[in-house]
Amino acid sequence: MTNAALESRVAHDKDLLVSFGGSMDGWEYTGVVLDAGKAVAKCGCGHAIRYEFVWGHKDGRSNITGSVCVNNAAFIDPTAVAAMEADLEALKAKQAADRKAARLAAETEAVKAKVAELEAAIASSPYGVLVRANEEVRGWVGESVYGARLAVRGAHRAIRGALTLKTPKGQLKRLEEVRKSLRYQFSYINLGY
Repeated sequence: MTNAALESRVAHDKDLLVSFGGSMDGWEYTGVVLDAGKAVAKCGCGHAIRYEFVWGHKDGRSNITGSVCVNNAAFIDPTAVAAMEADLEALKAKQAADRKAARLAAETEAVKAKVAELEAAIASSPYGVLVRANEEVRGWVGESVYGARLAVRGAHRAIRGALTLKTPKGQLKRLEEVRKSLRYQFSYINLGY
């Protein structure tokens, strides 16, 4: 390590120690880690940080530090640094799980909307109207009604088949394929295109 680098490290450690009141006596890592979203928060030493680690003193004072600043400081207890690293990993895992849950919820809502759109399109198509108009008819029906019943049942079967896929993303992709096939199958269907 060069002399300039060593002097910089000593100055950093001094600034960090000053933020703790000149001594680590009575200070303890609280286990609280906050995400500022970007490196806009400030460590006790003055560096810009994204993740804020909260330290508490037995007299009620608190201090915010960054993990890298503390990791490089010789006067910080290694068990506190290890706890900070574990808490940071837990926070990142929770954030990833929250993002995944939000994405799945949005995709699930998109699937519901797509199914409702397809169901409405089927119901408003000439086939759907014809089938509804002849629901009470028993016995022989004309070829057009029979064909319409088959077309509508096939469309509903295709929608149910798409919903058996495991992920909402896959369901959406399959429902889009169903929409395209219905566009051709129901040549008079109004899908807004």
